[in-house]
Formats: sequence, C-alpha cells, structure tokens
Amino acid sequence: MARILPKFCANLFQFLQQIIYSEDFLAQHKRSPQDFIRNRCLHFPTLILYLTNFLKSSIQTELDSFFQLLQNASIPVRTVTKSAFTQARAKLRYQAFAELNQHCIQFFTSHFPLRTWHGFRLLAMDASILTLPLNPETIAHFDDLPTRSHHTRPQAMASQLYDLLNRVTLHASLASAQSDERHLAYSHSTFFPANSLVLLDRGYPAFWVFSWLLANHTHFCARVSVESWAEVKTFAQSHQQEQLITLHPTHPSKEKCGLYQLPLTPIPVRLIRVTTENGEEQFLMTSLLDADAFPHACFGDLYHQRWGIEENFKHMKSRIEIENFTGKSVHSIYQDFHARIFAMNLTAVLVHTAQDLVAKDTQEKTHAYQVNFTYAISCMKNTVLNLLQHADPWLICSQLILLFQKTLEPVRPNRRFRRHKIRRDKRLHFTCYKRTA
Repeated sequence: MARILPKFCANLFQFLQQIIYSEDFLAQHKRSPQDFIRNRCLHFPTLILYLTNFLKSSIQTELDSFFQLLQNASIPVRTVTKSAFTQARAKLRYQAFAELNQHCIQFFTSHFPLRTWHGFRLLAMDASILTLPLNPETIAHFDDLPTRSHHTRPQAMASQLYDLLNRVTLHASLASAQSDERHLAYSHSTFFPANSLVLLDRGYPAFWVFSWLLANHTHFCARVSVESWAEVKTFAQSHQQEQLITLHPTHPSKEKCGLYQLPLTPIPVRLIRVTTENGEEQFLMTSLLDADAFPHACFGDLYHQRWGIEENFKHMKSRIEIENFTGKSVHSIYQDFHARIFAMNLTAVLVHTAQDLVAKDTQEKTHAYQVNFTYAISCMKNTVLNLLQHADPWLICSQLILLFQKTLEPVRPNRRFRRHKIRRDKRLHFTCYKRTA
C-alpha cells in the first residue's frame, strides 16, 4: 500500500499535466483566438502553474521566486514584470481552474479509496462572506448596496459543496454578497455524487430545498429552527425523541418549486431530538426514515460531522488566505478564487492518501491520529509547481506523503467547546502592503 497509493497521486498529476498542456484546453480557455499564439515567457501552462502556487506575497516577489524555481537559479530571477503578468492573466478564462478542479475530483472519485458513512458520501453545503479589493468594478459586480460606504471594501458570498470525510471541495461558486445562500447552493445541482447524504445548518431547510435534493437522489439531514417550523414546534413540546411527519408545500414553496421545476409531492421526513453534552436541545429533520438502519443514537455524531466544512472555510481564509487577491478586477478575483480551490483540493488528495497510511500505522495506539492539514498546505507552496510539470512525479508524491505521515496530531473524540464570536479586524491589504516573503 505504501507504494500503490502514492502511485495513484502521481497518476493524478500526470493526468492533469496532459490536460494543462493540451491544445484543446488552451483553445477552450483563452479569451480570444489571438491570445497565447506567441512563445512568451508566461505562456498558457506557465500561467496556470503560477496562479495555482498559493500566492500570498506581492506580485513581483512571487513572479521572481516562481521563475527562480523554474530556472533552478540561486537567486530570484526577473523574467516577467507584474505588468506583463496582468496582461497575460487577462487572456485566461477563470473557468480553466474550475474545469481542472472537476477533472481532479472525477479522477479522485474513480481511482482512490473513498471514505463513506453507512455507504453514503457525506457532504455539506455552506456559504461564507469574503472581503474583496476596493474597486468600482468590483463594487458594481458583487456589492452594489445603496447604503454601503464606498470607503469600505466590498464583499462577495462564496458557497461550496464539500465532501466531509474525504476533505475535498466538489464544487464552489462566488456571487454577490446579497445572494440567498439557498439559491446559491442550487449552483451545485449537477455535482452531487451517487449515494450522497447532505448535512445542512439552520439557514437551508425549506420544502423546495428538500424537494430539490430528493429530485437529485440525495438524502439530507438538516438542523431546523423551532420558530420557523410549526411541525417542529409541536414536536419540541411533545418531548418525544423522534417522530415521522409529512411536509406539504406552502404557497412560497410552490412558487420556488415552480421556478426550479421541482415536484410538489408531499415529503415524509423524520424529526430527531438531540441533546448535546451541555444540555442544549437540537432538532434535526432527515429523509433517513428507517429507524433500524439509522437509529436515533447515531444522529448526534452524524450532525457533528458538519463542522468539517466550517474548518475548511477556516483553512481557506486563514491558511491559504483566499481573500488575499492578486488583482482588483472581477476577472482576477474569480481566477484567484477557483485557482486556490483547485490547489487546496490537490493538497487534500495527498493528505487523504497519507491519512490512509497513518490510520494503518497507528491503529493500535491509544488515540487515532490525523495529518496536520495546515502543515500540508505550507509544504505545497512551490511544490505544486514540480508536481504539475515533472514527467514522473511519483518520487515527489512519495516524499510529500512520507513527510505528512510524520506531522500528525491526535484526534480526541467528544471534544466540544463553546463557540465564541470574536470580531477581528484582520484585513488583507492589497499589493503594496503584502508580506515580503
């Protein structure tokens, strides 16, 4: 297994290389037929690799370091100026990174051993607000509120469909900060794997959302608010631990179902009461109706798994600094967003492989152990360049996975802490205030 699993990773990077360097991919993702026809220093594949390299410093610093690696030089190399980079990136459609991410996910799903819960791919959907560079075009596209001050930076809403057990983002989208997170979630419609179970927080439950998920052959388990559902309020007052009910569409739900062409068939659901360790009662609504296959006792730990998507957003914002954009334009924001989702998934695939080996090596220890994902992300800076251009990346994959296996942290079950909402003014300043390394 120690040799086979790294080989899977190497095959993935070779597969992606073939796509990145293909003429068809170039033709599909250049913005004009005249783009990328000359042999420039920052040609199409090089630009893809550069934007995937977890950029955090100033543009010129990153460019000089990037070409130092490419040319195996002893000091940073001035090959491309930041002006040339700005002109080159304007020729590249941001959809290139979204497509690469889908190729990555498809290969991963087809070739790697996947973790499941009772045979289900355990997913979560959630959205988070991102702060953007201050620019009139950006304000108009993402955050054109009549009441906003044009001295404050605009915002956008990022939504993702996340595989909780395999730690990969199946699909991500970026839209206006005023978007409804439920409608934004609809952009993930075509990306649900077979045999999926989606965990939802209190912002998502609605008849039309449940109808949409079931129409996609996807089960759900959602936390629901007592104040928002009459059926849940009645159940809460009954002191029962679980109950089967049938949801009927309300007039607003009928309008939403008509908008998305969804069935209005009444939906049987199961209400579950879960009491946390601190005595708080949570109410879950699920399409898993079989009490023998899915007993009441399993739902507390099941819904707790949703915390994985919160951790993933933390990694996005604090570890890869997804709000640290390399340009002010709308186009560059979309490029950076999808490029970093792609790079983060490449890291997750390697961590997934290392974790399988760690689980085997530590199965007799007191605690289970997991790979330190923050450390893995830091290792991928510059390394992703070698992985996506080396003719045989097997040795690099093996060395990385071995390094990840040595950087572990224990998993202590049932550790839960009260969530403290602390407002931190941690803004990532644009260009001239970026870090030097």
